Amino acid sequence: MGLWDDLSKFLETRLDEFLAGHPDLQLEVLAQKLEEQQEEAKRLLKRSRAEQKELDQKIMQTAQEIQKWHLRVEKAEAAGRFDLRDGALAREAELLREGNLLWGKREAIQAQIPQSEELLRKIHSRRQEVQEKLKQMKAQKQTTPPPQSWRTPPRYEPDAINSAFERWETEEELEKLKREMGR
Repeated sequence: MGLWDDLSKFLETRLDEFLAGHPDLQLEVLAQKLEEQQEEAKRLLKRSRAEQKELDQKIMQTAQEIQKWHLRVEKAEAAGRFDLRDGALAREAELLREGNLLWGKREAIQAQIPQSEELLRKIHSRRQEVQEKLKQMKAQKQTTPPPQSWRTPPRYEPDAINSAFERWETEEELEKLKREMGR
């Protein structure tokens, strides 16, 4: 894994250096990341709201079950069926514990929703700022003519370039062989 980690670090460093030299590309990358974060925040918010709705339904069902078993406790007690009453009391207590757990989960999610909404607002605001900066940079690029060296690229002879690369590659192979033989 060391080789992959080193390669990954090297590529990340080179990308960071390249982006530092090209602020417009850096802003575009940032805009893309913010868009992805915004979509992820929307998904999380939607999921939290769905979970809250599901928990609300489960809590209502549990409350109805508790009510049903509570009535059974009273009915068994009134009839003197203490054997049934004890079982009904145990079931009612179990349902109360389940209801409390569901309620705790619901409160946690309910507290998370405003935080997610605030995060979404912040990301949206930051994204708009970045989009505005990108527009400004593009407008500035259109008004500023490129340097002379950009307008006319240097002419290279394909054969000369090919020969230079072949010489360079041959020298690299020789150096590699020398290192291997020196071991």
